Amino acid sequence: MTPRPDMDWLAGLCALPGVSGDEALVRQRVWERLRPLAEQAWIDPLGSLVLTWCWRSGTGPRVVLAAHLDEVGLIVTGIDGDGLLRFESVGGIDARILPGCALRVGRSGIPGTVALPPVHLTPRQRREQASDPDDLRIDIGASDREQAERAVSPGDRAVFASPVGSLGRLFRAKALDDRAGVAAIVAALEGLPRPTFPLAVAFTVQEEIGTRGAAAVAEVLGADAAVILETTTAADLPGVVGRRRVTSLGAGPALTALDAGMIAGRSWTETLARTARDEGIPFQWKQAAAGGTDGAHFQGEAADVAVLSLPCRYLHAPCGVMDPADLEAEARLLRAWLFRSPWKEMDRA
Repeated sequence: MTPRPDMDWLAGLCALPGVSGDEALVRQRVWERLRPLAEQAWIDPLGSLVLTWCWRSGTGPRVVLAAHLDEVGLIVTGIDGDGLLRFESVGGIDARILPGCALRVGRSGIPGTVALPPVHLTPRQRREQASDPDDLRIDIGASDREQAERAVSPGDRAVFASPVGSLGRLFRAKALDDRAGVAAIVAALEGLPRPTFPLAVAFTVQEEIGTRGAAAVAEVLGADAAVILETTTAADLPGVVGRRRVTSLGAGPALTALDAGMIAGRSWTETLARTARDEGIPFQWKQAAAGGTDGAHFQGEAADVAVLSLPCRYLHAPCGVMDPADLEAEARLLRAWLFRSPWKEMDRA
């Protein structure tokens, strides 16, 4: 049976706010979807969701699938007397994209906009310069501090207010990094018998600010191997050539040889590539080593790690773009690898 990612469910998942450290709404949606399938499930003190099958009783290597719940965004740090909100970025956001961005602030999603002086009042010599983030504010329409304080508080997060849905044959949404990875795991696991080998699925928190959730999960689980489901840059755009494109939409999920935090485990990565070839599933290799993933922490706990990523344009921007065919191929590959691969018969290292 071919796994079919539920694009409507993914759209709803992407629409939820889940900036690092405030992933509860996203975690609850995933919990509701997968909890009936797992033998055991828990939420750790940092907020990561872990589900397991045969983790202590099964034979063969103990394998973890991991994807992170959080997204980049902004956090309110103070309120000025005129009702404008001071903020800091959470995760790697290019400050050049912020002026004029539409936002949803707090759990209730109050509309906001990053304040931008009109071009008519901007000196000519400054028009081509990026705004200083310290000079930017969020405008929620409050007339003074007291009115703003009735709506928001320091610590509230803000997410991009971006459209979710089709873009021709493509799909666009905020937070595809890494809600698409979450959706690939869900699609791979649903509709199949319960695993009879040691398997854990970790939906981690605070990846975008230093892979902090994975550090705690990796230490507790003590896995032998981990496959990290991520998204990665697709810079397949005019004027970008060669390895600078990193990946391309429509060419299938991407395997990683190395990134900024780890060198991928060769044997487990090769089993994914071999499975893809045997099953006729398209895949590609990531062409640049920039960026890091949760995999570094699992590798630090002596697990063999592979990274399987979905190509996505405009990562960490207000609206990412992906090809649903790549997501389906990723889910197919993950399912085939999990349930047909010879590694299940291997002895634990």
